[in-house]
Amino acid sequence: AQETGLALSFLNAQLGEVSTKPVEAPSKYPGETGQRPTSQAFGAVTGVELGAKSLWIQPGSRFERLQLKETESLSDTFMIEAVANLDRIYKDASVNTLVSRWNGSHQSRGWSLGVTSERSKYQPRNLIVQLVGQNVAGGVEYEVVASGLRFPLHKPVYVAASITAADLGNVGGHVTFYMKDLSDPDAEMQIREVPHSISERIQTSSTPLLIGGRHAKGHQWDGQVARLSFSSKLLSSESLPFRSNAEDRFTDFDFSTSNGEQPAPGSSWQRPPSTSPSSGGIPPKQLGAVTDFCHALFTSNEFLYLH
Repeated sequence: AQETGLALSFLNAQLGEVSTKPVEAPSKYPGETGQRPTSQAFGAVTGVELGAKSLWIQPGSRFERLQLKETESLSDTFMIEAVANLDRIYKDASVNTLVSRWNGSHQSRGWSLGVTSERSKYQPRNLIVQLVGQNVAGGVEYEVVASGLRFPLHKPVYVAASITAADLGNVGGHVTFYMKDLSDPDAEMQIREVPHSISERIQTSSTPLLIGGRHAKGHQWDGQVARLSFSSKLLSSESLPFRSNAEDRFTDFDFSTSNGEQPAPGSSWQRPPSTSPSSGGIPPKQLGAVTDFCHALFTSNEFLYLH
């Protein structure tokens, strides 16, 4: 009876001490801010202006996908430029998505720029654009536009994709890919132009514009991004990399802000909702008090040696 009374007194006392705030799981990467010094992965880069920091994208951390605030409506004709590195690719056929505006469904309009993985039917490390839009017959169509350019791992790389879904003589549009190994001062720009059958409607305003993945699970980038820009017009190869006038781009980020939670103006990290174990309908404070009691009981000599 005396021990029961002590236990109840402990529980009643803890009811006033226990916080009902959900406990967050320990961070897999404590101290990370979503940014790294540019010198870490891009120190050897010359000829391209970069900031002091790069965007650090790591699956399994709090920094998996960065949502960008769109400053101008993207049309069916636009261009992406980026300086990035890729640390690893998937063992399966998943796509390492650098930037996208797509939820991954073959029935939902959208697009993504990424790199293939080990079991892809397009071969590993292939720079690709995935498109879902309307074909010339008026139906919704999904298509992979593969460049045939192999994105190197553990190296700073310049990539660009000039995307048009305009109806060009009833044959769809095309994607022009650009890639250059920035770790080699003598490397030349590689260029591939690939036609596709999507003629229009690849944008969906309700789908967020993301760096590092799709608006869905999986298919994430694993590495760093030092610069990213969007243009509403298709730039010539003479204007690359990043050589055209600033007014040609409606966004141009170098991720060098002092705030890792907002490394680009208007941006925010897209994180899954926090989860907590089921309490079985027990009020949180009562569950917390009983949990504390169990911890105290389990570490007592009587429990350890007599029971």
